Amino acid sequence: MIYLLVGDIQSGKSTALLNWVKQKPYVYGILSPVDNRKKRFFYNIKTKARFAMEALPNEKNVISIGRYHFYTSSFDQANAIIKKNVKEHLSGYIVIDELGKLELKNQGLHASAKELIKKTKQNPQLHAILVIRNSLIEAIKKHYDLSSPRELTTENLSQLKEM
Repeated sequence: MIYLLVGDIQSGKSTALLNWVKQKPYVYGILSPVDNRKKRFFYNIKTKARFAMEALPNEKNVISIGRYHFYTSSFDQANAIIKKNVKEHLSGYIVIDELGKLELKNQGLHASAKELIKKTKQNPQLHAILVIRNSLIEAIKKHYDLSSPRELTTENLSQLKEM
């Protein structure tokens, strides 16, 4: 099953997921919460490792979208983590936080999202949780050919079944 965790920008989607994944050994993937300096970082759910995501505008090897600048190498690392999770796990939940404007341009986490969606459609024991802001729901559904995903909010995230 493919789940879309939807909400407005900065509405607590990543924080809700960070709390939900605690003590759940069957959840994998990447979160992108904000640190105490208001900077986004990637968080590997399985290893609990974190690595920088946001870069300064004048740094090299960055992807820019609007006023945000991200390290290309961080997206490479995040994609590698998700692809490894897709390859290794036949059941559970794999999270991608989040799919947005970069992914609609086939950048960011697009490559790993495609692999996860394909495998999830083939395997009923494996579930994807894709974080999407409200304004991009229809564009993401169309881009990834998601015909019947189940939409979740931060309020009903806890309704997902235990594995």
